[in-house]
Amino acid sequence: MSTESKTSPEFGSDANGYPPPVIVLEEYIPQDSTEAVPNRFKCSVGTCSHNFSSKQRLASHVNRFHPPHGQQIRHFCSQCGYSTTYKSDLARHRNSIHVAKSSSSVQGGT
Repeated sequence: MSTESKTSPEFGSDANGYPPPVIVLEEYIPQDSTEAVPNRFKCSVGTCSHNFSSKQRLASHVNRFHPPHGQQIRHFCSQCGYSTTYKSDLARHRNSIHVAKSSSSVQGGT
């Protein structure tokens, strides 16, 4: 098994002038050409273990879940403290977690 290191796309600097984070995107290259490679791009941020089928999907993941240094997460759930950069993620969170819980407790009679 061999890996080739690639760097992430440019993020620019933040408001405080910090340089963009350096994130290594590792590409898995199989030694046996018959080996399936559905998710060959691995996220190397902290303890994240996500794998992706393309550099574009990995870059999207990094931008979404590992924002550059200094980028503020602007949307917070008032019920549990969940936070996200995307308003649509907060809406999905509320609908899947809190609305689902409240409707199940009404149906269950508790």
